[in-house]
Amino acid sequence: MAVVQISRIQVRRGQKNAGSGLPQLASGEIGWAVDTQEMYIGNGAVSEGAPAVGNSKVLTEHDNIFTFANTYTYKNNALQTGESVTTPIKRTLQSKIDDVVNAKDFGVLNDGSNVTVALQRAIDQLFLNNSTKASSSSRVRLLLEPGEYTITGTVFIPPYTSIVGAGADKTVINASTNTAFKMVNSLSTPGAPANESTTDTSNQSRNILMQGMTIKQTTANTAIELQSTKDSVFKDIKFYGPWSVGDPVTLGQTAINAESTATNVTVENNKFEDCTWTKWSYPVLANDDAIYNSFINCNFNTNLYGIVFGTGTILGAPNQLTGPSFNTITNCTFDEIAREAILIEVGTHNKSNGNTYLNVGNVNGTEAAGAYSVIKYTSKHNTSTEDYFKRFALLSYSSAFFTSQPFTPIISGTCHSTLNFGDELPVVNQDPALRYFKLPGDADVSYTIDYVYKSTAVTAYRSGTLYITLDKGNNDLIVRDEYDYVGDTSYQTNMILTANFVDDNADATKETVEITIKNTTSADVGTFKFRVNQKR
Repeated sequence: MAVVQISRIQVRRGQKNAGSGLPQLASGEIGWAVDTQEMYIGNGAVSEGAPAVGNSKVLTEHDNIFTFANTYTYKNNALQTGESVTTPIKRTLQSKIDDVVNAKDFGVLNDGSNVTVALQRAIDQLFLNNSTKASSSSRVRLLLEPGEYTITGTVFIPPYTSIVGAGADKTVINASTNTAFKMVNSLSTPGAPANESTTDTSNQSRNILMQGMTIKQTTANTAIELQSTKDSVFKDIKFYGPWSVGDPVTLGQTAINAESTATNVTVENNKFEDCTWTKWSYPVLANDDAIYNSFINCNFNTNLYGIVFGTGTILGAPNQLTGPSFNTITNCTFDEIAREAILIEVGTHNKSNGNTYLNVGNVNGTEAAGAYSVIKYTSKHNTSTEDYFKRFALLSYSSAFFTSQPFTPIISGTCHSTLNFGDELPVVNQDPALRYFKLPGDADVSYTIDYVYKSTAVTAYRSGTLYITLDKGNNDLIVRDEYDYVGDTSYQTNMILTANFVDDNADATKETVEITIKNTTSADVGTFKFRVNQKR
C-alpha cells in the first residue's frame, strides 16, 4: 500500500527591523523578513568557497530594482569613467532614468489630443514643486517625443524650465487660442502663475531652455511671451503663424513678444539659434528695454516684417529707458518679407552682421514693386556689416531695372553701412560717358566707393576711392575721385568716373544717384571691382 506524506516546509522568518536586525543565515539557509517582505539566503563560509560571509538578497515582486545602488556604469568600448579602470563610476538605475523626464509620465500624449492641463501639471511639478524648487533635483529636461500636441490655453513657464522636443516639424505643438507660452517669475506656485507686477531682478524668468519643436499658432495670438526673461536659450524652433500674403497688419499676430511690466527689469541675454519664423505679421517684436539678445543662424521666411524694435516705445516710460538696444542679428536669412526685414524706430547699438537679405520690402512682389527699405534705422548708432542684399545687384546695374526704376533704399534712416560685398562689372571703350551703376538718392547721404580697375588689353591698373556727397534738400551733389595708378602713363587719364543726381521715374523729383564712366582706351577689355559704403 502506497504511503502519501504531505509536509509543510517553512523557512527561517522574522522581522528585519526588530531586535538586532537580520541574522547571519547558515550556508544555503533561506530567511524571510515578514515586515519588509524581503528574502535572503546565506552565503556560506569562506572555507566552502564563498567570496565573503554574509547574506545575499533574493529579488521578489516587492523589490524596486531601480533603487539598487551601484548597478549602472556607462560602458562604451573601453572608456574609463572613474579615476582608474578598476574603479568605474556607478549609479543607481533610478538616478540614470531620472536624468530625462518623458512628458508621457504626466499624461502628455503625442496623439494630437488636448494636453494643456497635463503639460502644465508636468511643468509645475518638475520646476515649481516646493520640495524640489530651486534645488538641483529640479534641473531636469522634460522630453516631448515626436508627434502632435494641442494646447487650448496659455502654458506658463517658470525659471529653469527645460523642454526639449525631437526637432522642428517632428514635435509639433498646435496652439488654437490665447498666447501659447508665457514666462513667469519664481514666485509662481503650481496652478498659480505669479502676477507680472511682482517681478524683480531676483525672481525674474531666467535660464529657460526650449528646443527642438514647431509651435503653430492658428489665431492672431502670440507664440511665446518673453516676459522679463533673461539668460535663456531657444534653439531649433519653428514658429508657424496664421499670416498670409496680402493680410493687413495684425498687432496680436506676434511669434516672440519681448516685454517687461516690472520696473527696471529687462529682457536680457537670450539666444535664438537655428530658429525659423514663417507667416507672421511680427516674428519678433520688442518695445520695452530688451538688451544683449542674439539671433544666430535663423531664418525669416514669408512674413510681413522680420525683427521690429521700438515702434511702440515712449522713452522715459516705465521699462522704456533706452528701448531695445545692443542686440545682434548674425548669419540669418530674410526672404519674402513684405516690408522691412529689420525695423528699429527706437533703440541703439543694434547690429546686423553677415545676414542675407533676398526678397525684402517688395510687398511679396519683385524689385519693381519695391516700396520699403530692407533695413530701417530711425535711431542712431545701429549698424549693418558684411550683409548681403539681393536688391543691390538688381537695382544698381541689372538690365531689368537699369533705367526708369528708382532705387528703393536698402538701408534708410541713420546708419553707417556697407551695401555690397564687392561687385564686378566689365570695362570697355566708352565715349561719351554713360551710366555705369546707380545708388539710392532718397535722403542726405555720403557714399564711399572703393574700387579697383585693371585692363587686360593694355598695361593699366588703378586703385581708388570715389567720394560722393548728396544734399538732397538742395539737389546738390559733389564728387571726388582719388586713386593710385600703375602702368603705361599714356592711359592714366583715359578713364573718368563721376556722378549725377537724376530723376529716374519722370515724376519731377530727383531720387537716384547715377555713377557714370568714360573710357577712351580703344578696344579696352578690363574689370571694375567695387564696394559701396554709405553714411546716412
